[in-house]
Amino acid sequence: MRISTCASLAALLWVATGAASAEPPRGAEPTTATVQGAAQLFLISLASGELSRALDVLDEKVVIYESGAAEHSRAEYAREHLALDAAFLARTKHKHLEHDVQEWGDRGMFLSRYEQSGEKDGKPFVVTGATTMLLHKGDSGWRITHIHWSSHDQERLRCLSN
Repeated sequence: MRISTCASLAALLWVATGAASAEPPRGAEPTTATVQGAAQLFLISLASGELSRALDVLDEKVVIYESGAAEHSRAEYAREHLALDAAFLARTKHKHLEHDVQEWGDRGMFLSRYEQSGEKDGKPFVVTGATTMLLHKGDSGWRITHIHWSSHDQERLRCLSN
């Protein structure tokens, strides 16, 4: 599994851990009624292993870009990466750095930056990542139509800046 996909998913996980300024009231389930809610529902479901629920928030034709790779549908993501991303989120720690949510009529955007740490192949890692999500509002609420994930290794950046 690529670290950048999993790290980028973690960007949204901060919503599930209470770091969001626009989180729903305690006890309330996130819904697809808002851009923030759709992002929240996707990641809470992914992190808790409710994979079919996570997939329900993705548009059938979602396009997911990550470090030059691409998945071109919900079915392809489900087949190729979904379970790996969920397992990775369960094994790593996440720190929210910043986010922005915007809406323009039936279009929406969720942007976030985060730090993620954990262990991969027996070695510790810390990455800083970014997520861009584009969403469309239809009759059944907001659906994610595009995700772009990217991340970089903090140690590599320190070496480059010296």
